[in-house]
Amino acid sequence: MYEQNTSATPSPTTLRYFRQLKKSWWIPTILLVIFAVAGFLFAQLTYKPTYSSIGSFWLQIYSTNENDQTKLVMSDIQAATGLAQTYQYFLTGADTIDYVLEESGLDLNPSQVKKMVSISQATGSVLELKVTASDPETAYRLAVAYMGAIDIVVNPKDDSSGSGTAFVNSVQKIQPRMPQGPNTDYKKILYPAAGALLGLAVGLFLVWVLTRVSHTIQSEDDVYDFLPVKLFASIPTIGSRSRSRKGNSSLLISPRSDFSYVEAYKSLRVRVESLAAERGYKKFIVTSTLADEGKSTVAANLAIALAQKGKKVLLIDVDLRRPTQHNLFQQTTYRNKGLSDILTGSVYPMDAIHHNEKYGVYILYSGKPTDQASELLGNDLMNEFFKIVEPNFDFIIIDTPPAHVVSDAMTIRRFVDATILVVRQDFTPASTIRHTLEDLDSEETPVIGCVFNGVARPNRLLGYGRYSSYYYDYRESDSSQSQSSKKKQRITRNG
Repeated sequence: MYEQNTSATPSPTTLRYFRQLKKSWWIPTILLVIFAVAGFLFAQLTYKPTYSSIGSFWLQIYSTNENDQTKLVMSDIQAATGLAQTYQYFLTGADTIDYVLEESGLDLNPSQVKKMVSISQATGSVLELKVTASDPETAYRLAVAYMGAIDIVVNPKDDSSGSGTAFVNSVQKIQPRMPQGPNTDYKKILYPAAGALLGLAVGLFLVWVLTRVSHTIQSEDDVYDFLPVKLFASIPTIGSRSRSRKGNSSLLISPRSDFSYVEAYKSLRVRVESLAAERGYKKFIVTSTLADEGKSTVAANLAIALAQKGKKVLLIDVDLRRPTQHNLFQQTTYRNKGLSDILTGSVYPMDAIHHNEKYGVYILYSGKPTDQASELLGNDLMNEFFKIVEPNFDFIIIDTPPAHVVSDAMTIRRFVDATILVVRQDFTPASTIRHTLEDLDSEETPVIGCVFNGVARPNRLLGYGRYSSYYYDYRESDSSQSQSSKKKQRITRNG
């Protein structure tokens, strides 16, 4: 069985969500635009022009004594506030509406009129009468009629207390005018704005759903939390300086290869050597869930790293459909003799194996491509092949096609000791990787660990976490010492 780590139940984090949002920013953006346009179109389709005719008035209350002396008693804001509520009640009463309809000559019912008229406090002690209708003529005629009704509602009244003082209400008015144009339609602003906010909210929610449903492995913590397999090593991406150098910088060629890149494979080598010593493992499958996760490069570099320790290592490319190892090692004659020729019985196994002196590894290329890969890999000659080559090597590293794409890895797993899965950063959904692990795992051939590949800096480098800066400092120190040593050698020769 694959060796599980003890980890907590997977749960999405804020960091994961924002990473997904950075990748899928176009989803909320497009929905924001679509919903905003939909809101604008809805406002346009439902638009009905309205017209308002506005009149203003204010009430002044005077007291007149027995000597006919007049004094202003009330004309303030507090009074205006109370009167606005009072007049709203009186002006929408049945008697007042009948009077207004008679004066205006409009063919409307009382319920329609009630919806059209409103009285509010405009400013200070001034009250505002506003009539809104679907056409300017109706609004104007109703407003004029209502301004006339105010004189009926506001009647002079005498004090009945016998004090000899009388109170008189004086109404000052600004007559309404004919509307010159329709009212401003704020729906054309509000609806698109509301639509944009709704579209943004829906888009952000979809990104959240996407994060929960199909999230990828983006950090070492994700490996621990979401995959039931041990992390063997984290392989950083190759720096631009390394890529610009001549040669294949993805292979372990010192000093061209990046220091952290080399150290990552040394970490992987230690893991493999430890399992080999502890459990007697010799034959390892290196595969991935999907194509382009870097499994072939990992297999090649693992073989090279083991060879650098003096081990005799055989690297086999069993991808008979789309072989890769010949490209990595810049081999043009891989079709002449290879695994497919061995499995058809046309070539003796040891005669098809090439020794690459530059890297110190033995390589068996795929041979002629074939569509019968599964049948060839599963026949008895495959078992005979391993019986012949296994005694001659300390380690056998097998590069297989992606396990989730074709079944070749599962076909040959009965011939090997263990499987190593390569997981590329932010590439394959975690759920798909888990399904692959379930398919690959068996009692006879366990999935012993995974390699986290293509890790972008400044991720937790090589699994060392906070110690990663030590390796960069060491690299710089080592480089400085090397240059100093070379200078001393040149001085000694010149002297």
